[in-house]
Amino acid sequence: MIGQEKEPAVKSLLSNFTILLPGATVGPDLSKHFLIDKNHKEHHIFFNNDGFHNHLLHHYLSALSLGATNQRLQEIYDFHASYMRPLPDAIHTIDLNSEKNDYQELFGNHDAYTSFLNFFTKEIKHHGMMDTIRKWVFRQDNDMLSRTIGGIYHPLIHLGYAVEFNLPNVAAEGLALAACEDDSLLPFLKATTTTSSEVTGQSDESQKEDEQEYTSKSGTETFESIIAKVKNDSDLDGLVEFGDARSSFKIFTNDKAIAILGEYAAQWEYKDPQTSLRELYIQSMLLYASTGIRGQEIKLDFFLMHCLTSMHAMQVILPHLSSVQVERSLRFHVVQALLLYVRCGRPSLEIKSLQNYKAPGMNKDNDNPWLDVVRQALNARDVHCIKAIRALALGQIIYRDAFNNNEDLWLKAAQATLSVAGVHEDTTECENFTEETRRCWNFDGIGFEETWNE
Repeated sequence: MIGQEKEPAVKSLLSNFTILLPGATVGPDLSKHFLIDKNHKEHHIFFNNDGFHNHLLHHYLSALSLGATNQRLQEIYDFHASYMRPLPDAIHTIDLNSEKNDYQELFGNHDAYTSFLNFFTKEIKHHGMMDTIRKWVFRQDNDMLSRTIGGIYHPLIHLGYAVEFNLPNVAAEGLALAACEDDSLLPFLKATTTTSSEVTGQSDESQKEDEQEYTSKSGTETFESIIAKVKNDSDLDGLVEFGDARSSFKIFTNDKAIAILGEYAAQWEYKDPQTSLRELYIQSMLLYASTGIRGQEIKLDFFLMHCLTSMHAMQVILPHLSSVQVERSLRFHVVQALLLYVRCGRPSLEIKSLQNYKAPGMNKDNDNPWLDVVRQALNARDVHCIKAIRALALGQIIYRDAFNNNEDLWLKAAQATLSVAGVHEDTTECENFTEETRRCWNFDGIGFEETWNE
């Protein structure tokens, strides 16, 4: 082992909490589950040449945790497996003990997925899952944390499933995915921190070699107040226009955006692990749900939805990290959230509209409306729907006091999610993952008036 397990930075009775309803008859050790192992051995993490991510496991485990039957789990597997690419051959053997040790050039290369997968599988077998995650995600020489938060949070989300369900092979997939992502977040992250020659103070010598301490620039603002400033900053006008948001990430390479958003991210006040995790989980929900409601019309942004589902992963992973690692993870999450907020046109947060939202078609006689939500989420075809519902359900359980005991905001956000991504009588079944996703979520930018006038 790299070192002894360290005291979790986030002290919570819910640190190992997961939603697990009765349903499927699978054994307690999911690492031996046939279909999970089959996906691991047979499928690429990118299902096309555009770098779209394999979501099979996300859908499968989310449905399993909400009580899906074995038949439904098989249906989910078959649907996603139908469009997956096979696992490619390794293009390189990564050996840290080799004198040649030239694996650095593989970072950011999608074709190197299997090479990284093989490497991280061996690392986990030798060092254990959590020690391997801690060691590699927070290495500075490969910018792995920026790659983990990058890719619209997908490596982080994948690692969240690995930790939540204790799946070492899935952790290897998540680390390999992170290694294959680019480091486009790095300029923004550097704008929020200053480097110190000191190490984190952890006792493990190998971590001292790999992990420099990043001293955060002092901030005094809440995430909510920063969003308000970004919303009203005229210097950001024109960085993204209507029509850009669907296909362009040009703000990631825009020097003006880097300077402005890096400064805003540095203004965020990190208080302590528990308080700041709570703040970002709640604010990510509002950023996702309240920006997509105008009266009773719903258009939920695809990218802001990932701000929410990635906070579910944060809730799972952070209890296993050091205090320094927790702060850096949350700060990096803030940077990505601000970028995605600008990318979708800086929409207004309409919290009153969320409070007043009336969900159509819900069973009003149900003593627990969440049961209706879970039932519909299990039958929804789009993978992101059930992931968002799980994140909202967990938020309601842990942070139910966030809105002056008005628990309905979590429920209303879940019901709004079903209104766009659930199964409706007037929709036909889409033929593939991409078509289904495009039907459910908005990609044009919900902050643009043109989106609402379409």
